[in-house]
Amino acid sequence: MKKIRIILIAILVICTSTFADIQVKGADTMDYLVKRLATVYTQRHPGTVVTVNGGGAGTGIVDLINGKVDIANSARPLSVTEETIMKSKGADLRPIVIAVYGLSIVVNPSNPVSNMSVDTLGRIFTGQITNWRQIGGPDKRITLYGRQPNSGTFYFFSEHVMNEAGYSVSMNQLVGHSQIVNAVKKDGNAIGYVGIEYALNDTKLFNGVKVINISMYSGGVAYNPAETRNIYSGKYPLAKGLTQYVNGAPKGEVLDFIKWELGPEGQKVVDDEGFYRAGGVFIRDNDKAFVKKTTDI
Repeated sequence: MKKIRIILIAILVICTSTFADIQVKGADTMDYLVKRLATVYTQRHPGTVVTVNGGGAGTGIVDLINGKVDIANSARPLSVTEETIMKSKGADLRPIVIAVYGLSIVVNPSNPVSNMSVDTLGRIFTGQITNWRQIGGPDKRITLYGRQPNSGTFYFFSEHVMNEAGYSVSMNQLVGHSQIVNAVKKDGNAIGYVGIEYALNDTKLFNGVKVINISMYSGGVAYNPAETRNIYSGKYPLAKGLTQYVNGAPKGEVLDFIKWELGPEGQKVVDDEGFYRAGGVFIRDNDKAFVKKTTDI
């Protein structure tokens, strides 16, 4: 009888224990990184569950405004529509940048083209520009290499370069950044997009490919992502802060999770997954997100 009583008490303790369940939703660009952060965090904090879902930044932001999630992942600022909805619902969405993503554009070393604008790049990958001659290169058809739709990079490029227009049907969809680098090495007509770390080798020399300098507009100053200062200064157009929005100042387990992400352990995961650590101009507003207002207390 005593044994049964002990078992019942143990079951009661388990059932009444409090488990924190943090709900995160948003940008597919950030999905893999935040899932990895969540996995490592929950290993360190067994009493916490962090559920991460994609579905797009817009979906995550609307769900955050409506109180359905605790954190919304986004690689862009709030849209005018989202700002309007936020105000109408009395929400107070605050951005916290947890990492920085820098995407590099690579071509074969034999290609004489060195500079390109974001607009030109978008027109290449949507199939509007199909020959290198159209942008000052040789009279050769452009071969496109990109990622598959299950990749966050696929969505990042679509959103920030192509304004979410469809990719050219001629684009070769490869499973990873390394495969794109290897394909571009072998194809004199190739162009592809990869994380900058894949375009460099261990000695920080270009890994058998040529990295294109990118300008925001045609005729503007073009910057190379291999120089870290171009990333953290915000001058390189394809470097974006990966942001987590919260509604009001974060608190409790949500605060603990975000602080861990920004701390040494979390930023090591950011490093390991091929992103830049949160820093530079991208984090200048981070501290504001943690300031409590009377409505947060």
